[in-house]
Amino acid sequence: MNNKILLTLNNIYTKKECKDLIDITEKIGYKKASLYTDKQGNEHFYEDHRKSLRCIIDNEKLAKNLEKRIKNIFQKYIIIEIIIQ
Repeated sequence: MNNKILLTLNNIYTKKECKDLIDITEKIGYKKASLYTDKQGNEHFYEDHRKSLRCIIDNEKLAKNLEKRIKNIFQKYIIIEIIIQ
């Protein structure tokens, strides 16, 4: 059985909320995305595999807000997967 899935979630945030999040990331800034970080904390970059920039925001309030908005969507998916299997 193929367990791969791709979901697109639309309208999770309002246009203003999206703009606010973009503004926050632009203030923090973007940096090259590493492929992995080793046990010593050194980031390893392989531009043949990953050429993007990213901004990581560690914010529990933002994470909880997103979780609250998408929780029902994923609970429905999990129930469907259990029934199918």
